[in-house]
Amino acid sequence: MSYSQSYLDAVERLKSVDWSKIPNFPDEIKANNIVYIQSEIGGRGNKLPSGENLGVYIPKDFSECCKRGSIKLTIEQARKLAV
Repeated sequence: MSYSQSYLDAVERLKSVDWSKIPNFPDEIKANNIVYIQSEIGGRGNKLPSGENLGVYIPKDFSECCKRGSIKLTIEQARKLAV
């Protein structure tokens, strides 16, 4: 099996990533007696003015998701609420 050059280049770039510097948000949190799951981290509109990424969480229960929507937390806030 042969790989494309772009695939090989991507693998090389991944080798240089310092994974310890990438924030590790919890997958699930509990707030107001509702369990939320991680939806995304960072991205457009999900950063503080300082540039810090925010984790976006949505209720695990779909009916609650429709009622409440998402919450955005810093990594410190999310870690305190981790399930």
